[in-house]
Amino acid sequence: DPYFFTVRRNNRLQAAVTFCRRFIRSQGQENQGLYIQYFAAAPELKGKGLVGKFSKLVMKWAIGHEEQQAAFYAAIEARNARVRKVVHSVGFSELATIKTVGFSRFFPRADKAVRALSQEAFTSFLPRLEDFYSGYAFWMTDNLFINHDYFVLEESGRIIAGVQAHQAHWSIEKLPGLIGALLPAIPYIPLIHRIFNPRDFRFLTFEGFFVEPGYEYRLQGLLETLLVRYGYHSAIFWFDERDPLQQRILKSNRMGLLNYFVGDSDARFIINLKGFSEGEAAKLKEAPLYISGHDNI
Repeated sequence: DPYFFTVRRNNRLQAAVTFCRRFIRSQGQENQGLYIQYFAAAPELKGKGLVGKFSKLVMKWAIGHEEQQAAFYAAIEARNARVRKVVHSVGFSELATIKTVGFSRFFPRADKAVRALSQEAFTSFLPRLEDFYSGYAFWMTDNLFINHDYFVLEESGRIIAGVQAHQAHWSIEKLPGLIGALLPAIPYIPLIHRIFNPRDFRFLTFEGFFVEPGYEYRLQGLLETLLVRYGYHSAIFWFDERDPLQQRILKSNRMGLLNYFVGDSDARFIINLKGFSEGEAAKLKEAPLYISGHDNI
């Protein structure tokens, strides 16, 4: 149930932003969320202060006209001081740092124990997944089982790991640091361009991770199998830096070269809570956040 704001000048689209409604759960508490994404502005608007004015106007209007209790939230680049200043001016606060994780294989191999869940099987599995994320904030299922793309790894007939996969395609113009300096040359470097071609970067993103304790090391086999299935060599996904699952995954799996490329890509998770009591707000603020891969592509 998204709604859109646009700015047009001489019948040309100059700026746009989307608000997507989400049903979120935070440590057992159910709330309405409004995720702000797909912000874009024409090059001629940048550097004139117009983008900031548009952003303030839109967010003030959306928050002011929302009649229900709602959690407005978004992810913004940690390096973008201008955007951070704008969102702070309209009542948003920074709740957490979002870490980017890369996963890649030059020559991925498939594990025969991986399979896609049917609708019936996913419905049966969902209570285990809900329980897995019961201590999280901003947990949601809106982007799970899209295109029937939830996959599991089994051992002795029991699901020991699972994940939702989404396909993505980016064209990257610039990046910070050393990788940014090398960006023009990367498409011509043998093998490297297989996992990261900035002009035509096709990758998977994941969310809805599930893993039984002690089986964290098996996740790389699941992810690698999905690279094979879709014909890709790379994946990117995101975690709240407070999420203990992130460290369990990184400690137990070989992530590949791409993870070194994306290590300097932190984002900030920002929120503006309308109509929340102090106790209700605490449910959202004190727990590790569920980060949707789909909402970041």
